[in-house]
Order: sequence, then C-alpha cells, then structure tokens
Amino acid sequence: MAPEQVIGRAGQAADVFVWGVTVAYAATGQPPFGTGETHAVLYRVMHSDPDISAVPQPLRPLVAAALDKAPERRPTARELLDQLTGTAMRSQPVPDSLTETVLAKTWQRTRPQPGWPGAGRQAREPEDSLLLAPVSSASGPSGPRPPRAGKGRISRRAKTVGAAALAVAAVAAAVAVIEMVPGNGP
Repeated sequence: MAPEQVIGRAGQAADVFVWGVTVAYAATGQPPFGTGETHAVLYRVMHSDPDISAVPQPLRPLVAAALDKAPERRPTARELLDQLTGTAMRSQPVPDSLTETVLAKTWQRTRPQPGWPGAGRQAREPEDSLLLAPVSSASGPSGPRPPRAGKGRISRRAKTVGAAALAVAAVAAAVAVIEMVPGNGP
C-alpha cells in the first residue's frame, strides 16, 4: 500500500508504488518494508526507507524511484515501461501498439508457428532490454534449448514472466481496491 493510500488520497502514482513493492518482493523474496503487524508495516511504509539492497542493480534505480514517498516524484507507468523496454533510449519513434512493443522486447526469440497470425513476418532482431538477458549463441538458430529434466530449476525467462504477471495482478488488485473505496469511483 502506498503512503498516500494510508491517508486516503490514492491516485495513479499508488499503482507505481505497488509495482515497486511487487518487483522488490519478486526479486528478493522479502517485503521491502519488512513483516509484522499491519500497523507496524504501514508505519514503515510512511516513514522508513525500503530495503531494496538485494534487488539486482539494473532494476534497483527503477524500484527506488517507484518507492519514493512523494507520489509526484515517482515515474509514471509509461516512463517505467520505456525504461524497462529500452524505448526511452531510442531516437526512432515507438510503434503505435504498446503490446507489440512489450512483446517484441520480451519474446524476441519466439517464432510464430505456421497458421498463426503474423507467421509470415520476419522475426525482430534482439535489442537491449532489462526484462531479459540475450539468449546465448549456444542455443542455435532454432531458439533456446529445452530445459534438462531433473534439474528442478526455474529458468530466468520463467521467473521474469512470473514476476511480470505478478506485477500486473498487483496493479489490477490495487485498482480494484481503489475503486471500492467510497468516493473513488469513476
């Protein structure tokens, strides 16, 4: 819960704060404001700095900015997306479809199967992204190798997709909660 939600003045910046909390938790396995009684955690949300020291360095500045106590100093969701997908660093225009941009950055090596929409289009070349590390050349031209049986490890891509899905679910839940509060309706 964002600091402004605690005092009943939540807006869109609260969703960015919740994104930061969710990513910090997904990256570290620990809530950035600790655990304990609800009132104690809410006090820390209002008055303490989050512990994001274990968040990987490429994400840490974005998470820190999202967890700023002042909503007006937090980045917008669009600014976060641009930073995560690398579009903020490009001089060329961004495609009209936001979904197309995100998919192009996160599923670079996925090739459409015959009969799928867009199967005849050329696959995009990989670009730098904070979402996924480039697939090594050892994976070959047909894409990454399937995971080996018995390893019991979750791939980096699966973890990233899971964290992204969790972040989307958290934002949706936050919006639903905000809509339920009297006076915050559309």
